[in-house]
Amino acid sequence: MNPAEPIRPVEQAQARVRRFALVCLLACALAGALFAFGLPGQFLFDDIPNIVNNPSIHLSSLSLDSLLEVLSAKQVSGATRSIPALSFALDYWRAGGVADPATFKTTNLLIHALTALALVGFFRRLLRAANLPAEPARWAALALALAWAAHPLQVSSVLYAVQRLQTLGTLFLVLALTAYLDGRLAQIRGSSGRSGLLAALLLWAVALGCKEDSALFLAYALALELTVLRFAAADALL
Repeated sequence: MNPAEPIRPVEQAQARVRRFALVCLLACALAGALFAFGLPGQFLFDDIPNIVNNPSIHLSSLSLDSLLEVLSAKQVSGATRSIPALSFALDYWRAGGVADPATFKTTNLLIHALTALALVGFFRRLLRAANLPAEPARWAALALALAWAAHPLQVSSVLYAVQRLQTLGTLFLVLALTAYLDGRLAQIRGSSGRSGLLAALLLWAVALGCKEDSALFLAYALALELTVLRFAAADALL
């Protein structure tokens, strides 16, 4: 672009979005790093039967048969928790065939940072749906997500290795709510919204496969309808 040529509004908007995306990535990485002080800690309580003394997650190779065996094995924490069990098995393999607490907790930190990033997207969509202007909605969404991510109550979820059941469930629950919100907003604009709603159902199923309290998706969806969406649609036939 010629230096003398004025910057177009579209280009300015794109630059703002890129800057905000970079800030979000850095802020969410920092939110995860806040809990790095706990990496030297040892396994506790339910970590022992679910990880240390659980041969079904002691993965020795990344062969398809081995991965399927982990997914199909009955877990101490429940029969429906194959996805967290697979993540434990991958951590066990990644640590060189040992149950290394720091390796498992590092994955928990990554999941926590990703959840914070997903919350930024969800809150931004929600605030925009509530008619907050785009720029304030972005920064308010980031502030809300960081307030959640940095709260001291998150220590037990992030640094207690077996609580990956909860943190993974929360990640997929937030993604399911985001997809639901996108689908409903599409309906309000006059589209079918089916792809968003189908994605919400699939993500909800994954969340339920991590932790059963993801059933609260129904309550959260109802709260969205009662407060922001108002059961609206551009065409009742869609």
